[in-house]
Order: sequence, then structure tokens, then C-alpha cells
Amino acid sequence: MTDVGELFDLYHASLVRMLYRRTGDHDRAEDLAQETFARAVAAPPTNPRPWLFAVALNLVREDGRRAVRH
Repeated sequence: MTDVGELFDLYHASLVRMLYRRTGDHDRAEDLAQETFARAVAAPPTNPRPWLFAVALNLVREDGRRAVRH
């Protein structure tokens, strides 16, 4: 298992780019990336890249559903 600092160095930029493409909002993309890495600290993934991107996409979907409800 790679530590979260290494995961951050390896995947943060690409994760934020993907989240920005999905949300159209750089600040929101950064917030969602931060939440993704916080979850990685709480439950360290064994296969980090797909796990991080799956969690991030789930957060985007959850965020979208929350926005529709409000």
C-alpha cells in the first residue's frame, strides 16, 4: 500500500482535471478531490487509481443529486 501523500502526488492533478471536466467548476473539483483523499485516509485502498476515480465519480453524482434536490 502506498501512503496517501504518495497517492496525492501521483493522482491529484489528474483527479482534479477529471472532476473539473465533470463539474465545470475548478473550486468544486478541488473540494471533491480533497474529499476523495480524505476517504482514502479513512479506508486506504489496495488498488488506488481505480478506487480514487470511482470514489470521485460517486461524489460527483452525489453532488449532482444534492443540487437537483435543492
